[in-house]
Amino acid sequence: MKLPLKITFALIAGTIALLGLLYFQHFSENYFSKRQLISEQIDAIETAEKSLDYHVLRSGFFLYVNQDEIIAKINAVERIIDTLRKNPNFSNEHPRTLQTLEIYQKAFLHKTDIIYDFQTSNAAIKNATMAIPALKQEAVAVFNTTKPDELRFLKEFSKLSGSVLLTKNSLDAQLIGDLDQGIHAIESYDFKEAKKVQIASSLIGNLKVFRAFFPLYKEAIEHLEHSDTKESLELLRKQFMLEDQTEFYAVTYFSYILVFLYISSLGLIIYFLIQSEIDARTDRLTGLGNRKAYEYRLRRSISSVLFLVNIDKFKHYNDFYGIASGDQILIKTAKRLKLLSRSWHNSFLYRLGGDEFGIVIEYHDHIDLEKLGRSILKEFQGKPMLIEGIETTFSITLAISTHSPLLETADMALKSIKKDRIRDMILYHEGLNLMEVVRENITKTRELRHAVEHDRLIPYFQPIVSLHTGQIEKYEALARLITEEGEIKSIFGYLDVVKESKYYATLTRVMVKKSFQVMKDLPFEFSINLSIDDITDHETILMITQTLDHYPHMASRVVFEILESEAMDDYTQVIDFIRIAKGYGCKIAIDDFGSGYSNFDHLLNLDIDIIKLDGSLIRNLPTSPHAVMIVETIVGFARKAGIKTVAEFASDKETYEMIKTLGIDYAQGYYTGRAASL
Repeated sequence: MKLPLKITFALIAGTIALLGLLYFQHFSENYFSKRQLISEQIDAIETAEKSLDYHVLRSGFFLYVNQDEIIAKINAVERIIDTLRKNPNFSNEHPRTLQTLEIYQKAFLHKTDIIYDFQTSNAAIKNATMAIPALKQEAVAVFNTTKPDELRFLKEFSKLSGSVLLTKNSLDAQLIGDLDQGIHAIESYDFKEAKKVQIASSLIGNLKVFRAFFPLYKEAIEHLEHSDTKESLELLRKQFMLEDQTEFYAVTYFSYILVFLYISSLGLIIYFLIQSEIDARTDRLTGLGNRKAYEYRLRRSISSVLFLVNIDKFKHYNDFYGIASGDQILIKTAKRLKLLSRSWHNSFLYRLGGDEFGIVIEYHDHIDLEKLGRSILKEFQGKPMLIEGIETTFSITLAISTHSPLLETADMALKSIKKDRIRDMILYHEGLNLMEVVRENITKTRELRHAVEHDRLIPYFQPIVSLHTGQIEKYEALARLITEEGEIKSIFGYLDVVKESKYYATLTRVMVKKSFQVMKDLPFEFSINLSIDDITDHETILMITQTLDHYPHMASRVVFEILESEAMDDYTQVIDFIRIAKGYGCKIAIDDFGSGYSNFDHLLNLDIDIIKLDGSLIRNLPTSPHAVMIVETIVGFARKAGIKTVAEFASDKETYEMIKTLGIDYAQGYYTGRAASL
């Protein structure tokens, strides 16, 4: 049926107008998005520098500060500057602003040098100002005020302690002279007792450290107060606005050109009519063939091979950076694969799913499938993409199949290596036992379910030895599973199944109940592991409190070990549980402290009795000075805070002796005793 002529003309005219507006909208949005991106990056520099200033200021007030955060903040500013410099729209279209950015960068580099000086001097100053009051308390307990010379020493000590604080808080360099006189006076005392000599020597050492670093500390603070980065950043913003105004006029003139483009709209209408059929087989986002086009190609093919490409952790990128950034990753991945496959004879590229792409070629015996697969992997290894102004690097996993149905067999092979994460490429063949893992998981799930149903989950107890007495003083309860054949297995191999099958809460409750039953007639302390999931599970907490009500005489011997993890960022529920446990008289331990996320804030915000040092630190003590330094820091802090320390993974005599030398209170591991039934 033919459309009336007027309707046809109206449709054409409306289409022309619409296309013209859409094109102008796209053009203007592109302009404003570029402008907004640059403006946001300039604002991001300011925000990042303010955050840096905050952390630097915070490091001057708080005793324990993670210095890595300051370095991370410096790196954040430098990354934003580098991203802005590499933005082609910025570097090509705003040359004067680019020059201003270079001025700011030089000012920031100078500020960075000052910050590093401040960190060095600040650490020394804080250590000295912390140590001197502590020494003063110790001196009051040791020195005899009835002896004139010791009384004078204590008075000199008090005067110097006040002078140190006054000098630090006032930043008055003239007060240093009083410190010099005080140091000289302290050095004149000649005590005979070792403890008094040690106190006097430590006082002199800390005073000299303070005296040596104070000028650098004062100079760094003065430089930071008068940093010229703010002025140069404001100049950068003004220069960008001036250059951007010229570009804005160009956008305005472009809108006039659209009137002429409307006249050419007829050709666009014809183009879209032709494209309507093509679009049905085309992925809109990437422009590649879609699943329908793939299936159509296979129906026309006699023998084909499919290279199935999957972007690793794409959901993570999509959730973290947003859907728009995720779309850009897909688009740029498609472009890379398209450029690569062009060199392959008779190849066809498709987007087969959300983050999966397929390359189909005709299969011949002389084709080296592994070599072609490696060429695909190489295209993504160590080659970042610029997504929303951020360099993003990701990896892919590849499955190759010549067995029909291609997509199903390739997908099965892909999932198998996605799970073990050992390989990044697999060639499907009938010898692959892809059902083995499935069967193993089913077997473990069945064993776990039977163990729960038939009461075959039991606690084993590993001894914890006091390094002061050499005797066993505590035990840690560790879960074991008894199979139908009577074999006793560690629960460690079942943890994935436990979490996936929702048996985690059941396991915890069984361990609490049976641990109390075993230990009720024994005199030892015993610890039970709790995860954040346990602490946030109302029924589990209710069961724990009911057990404590049933065994009130045991509460003082119970230690709840909480795994240190990122989930501790929200302290509310953790603090509530600790308050409940402490109300019964129980103790609280932080397990695996010293691992990658460790933060002393956990100890400052939570009422902790025991720190269990992470096994990765203890294992490395004999070979890693870095591990020794970290352990010494943790132990020193714990001792001052009145917190006991336990070293896990004490597996041999050498490690045991090092743990003892470092002043740790307790040791746990194969050297001191394996877990066993009590």
